Amino acid sequence: MDEQKKAMHLAFWAGEKTKRPLYGFSLGSYFPAKRYKAAANILNEGLHITPELLRVSDYMADYERMYQETLSVKQDLTLVASPYTGIPWMEAILGCDLIGGNSSIVAEPMNADWSEIKPIIFDPENPWVQKYMEFFGALIELSAGRFPVGQPILRGPSDMMSCIRGHQQYAIDFLMYPEESMVLQDQVTNMYIQFIKHQQKMLMDFPGGTGFGFYSLWCPGETIWFQEDASALLSPKIYAQYLKQADSKLTKVYPYNLIHLHPASLFALDEILTIASLKVIQINKDVGGPAVSELIPHFKKVVEGGKRLVVWGDLTLAEVQEITYQVPLRGVCLHIVAEQIETAMEISEWLQRR
Repeated sequence: MDEQKKAMHLAFWAGEKTKRPLYGFSLGSYFPAKRYKAAANILNEGLHITPELLRVSDYMADYERMYQETLSVKQDLTLVASPYTGIPWMEAILGCDLIGGNSSIVAEPMNADWSEIKPIIFDPENPWVQKYMEFFGALIELSAGRFPVGQPILRGPSDMMSCIRGHQQYAIDFLMYPEESMVLQDQVTNMYIQFIKHQQKMLMDFPGGTGFGFYSLWCPGETIWFQEDASALLSPKIYAQYLKQADSKLTKVYPYNLIHLHPASLFALDEILTIASLKVIQINKDVGGPAVSELIPHFKKVVEGGKRLVVWGDLTLAEVQEITYQVPLRGVCLHIVAEQIETAMEISEWLQRR
């Protein structure tokens, strides 16, 4: 990372006012799992996925291609390589069956009764943990100091609880079985933290910091990030009373942290903004909406609430312009998915002129 890019990242973390947002690209399919040619053998409808099906060495050519793609378009971000993002790693580690599809891999919920749930602890000998760490080792070797290696998409406490108890049942549990739910929530949260600390021992320093995998965001310190997709099934009151405790605990593990949100979970944004230790809120522009114009008030609320903002999605030039003109540019990053390099170059050229 050159000094200009590093300075832009430091300005982002400091929340300084800038002429343009921090920005970068992922080139290729909107669906991250499909950007890896090596995953063709597991992206098959109905295939039961096991760790043995992932041949880590086969994926290295994809990572090298992705790194070279970051050099082909002028941008602020650099590749932060991470274990294959198509795998629902946390659900797999918990014991859920993974089933392949044409564009993604899904975890089948266990729908477990309370009596069937054994104490949840982190086990470094778990086959899925070992496969994950195998990716780390191979990526560190491939990088040879050229790019950082970091954590991919990992499901947060709500997603793990949803996987164990069932997608709808987990939400009902907070009302019907609050004590049992809080025990389970504490267990999955602690397991998550132990997992992140386990991988952190292996991560290299790049240069003077680390990086958020998937978002390719460098930071001058250790990182943790998580998502709460299943929080969409809760109410603001239930989130504030229960799940917020887990999210707050996760943000205190390392000084640089991020929560990933889909628009369906923005009902909890006001409560999330009150988590003092939270640094970054990442919001998706999802396929099917809502439109960027509808998300602008939420983007502004994040920045005005003193948090850093990352917007991820297949943003058009017009949408990039809309965000740039309407959202206060104090700690704003755009991670743009572009299927065609020409689209990325057009957006980059406009932002560079700012």
